[in-house]
Amino acid sequence: MAGDASAVLATRNMIVYSAPFATTNDMPDDTVDYGTPWGIPWVDVGYTDGGLGTSFSVDRADIGVDQELDPILQPITGRSITFDTDLAQLTVQNLNRAAGLGSIASVAAGAGTKGHDDLIIGGTVEDVAYSWGFEALQQNGEPFRGVIFRGQSTGSPEPRFGVADDKAVVALEVTALVDTTTATPRVALFRSVQPATS
Repeated sequence: MAGDASAVLATRNMIVYSAPFATTNDMPDDTVDYGTPWGIPWVDVGYTDGGLGTSFSVDRADIGVDQELDPILQPITGRSITFDTDLAQLTVQNLNRAAGLGSIASVAAGAGTKGHDDLIIGGTVEDVAYSWGFEALQQNGEPFRGVIFRGQSTGSPEPRFGVADDKAVVALEVTALVDTTTATPRVALFRSVQPATS
């Protein structure tokens, strides 16, 4: 097989998007260029640190018989698809997204008055699902995109303040859950957009 150097993706040009889970959330059309906002309800979560990782894990059981030393079957017993990154913009919105806890209340600033954003974490815990997406710029000038349609925050954000030579970051780990609200259940989608031919 011949190598294709143009298929190697090495870039700092990457954007991470989030949206409250909804059955209508989807990947943008191929006509949406890299760097063009995905539109409502998607929100660019800002700077990241250390890139974005995605992992695919498949769990299998070993089925053996007396007559064979090695398994004769390895049926799938579970699967996990995750996104992870460090959100470099410390906002209560990013804390809320990464922890999957609480709700946001805001008071807008006005003429001569300050405003604020509150992350309110109460005594009860409710699971909050978000849709997550990303795009990275390929060598062909088109985006490589990924979407988790219904994701649950499964990480443990631990921002650290007061370190003079570093920044506080919000660790994000999202695990894909199956979205059964659509006619065909969906989990994740990855797409490499190709340029139009002349």
